[in-house]
Amino acid sequence: MDDLNLSLVQIRDRANIARKNAKRSYGELFSFVFYSDMERQQMIKEKDIENRMEDALREGEFTVFLQPKIEPEHNTVKGAEALVRWQTREGGFMMPGDFIPFLRKMVLLSSWTCMYLKGPALCSAAGWTAVWNQFLYQ
Repeated sequence: MDDLNLSLVQIRDRANIARKNAKRSYGELFSFVFYSDMERQQMIKEKDIENRMEDALREGEFTVFLQPKIEPEHNTVKGAEALVRWQTREGGFMMPGDFIPFLRKMVLLSSWTCMYLKGPALCSAAGWTAVWNQFLYQ
């Protein structure tokens, strides 16, 4: 321990972080695990994302961008891939790799899908491919 002023609760929490990391390396013949404050900072970040997720869904902080899938042989749009970005209240964007795992973990992915992908703008994939194909041939 570097900081001798830590409380017993803080020491226990840090020991638990190291213990969980040791469990991940279970099965190796020899393993040594040390506490790293980077892991604690990552846990704090993840908890913050989890805590903000439901409010962000309710407040419409997510934006869907459609990327057309082009069939090169016929030069037509065969569909679209939905790319989601989270524009936070602070004005910055959070990348999907930072929040999609929490949507899955919190079983909110289906709620999110219903709110965004089944909305009026995307109710017909055929309609979107027609729009994109018209755009391609102008």
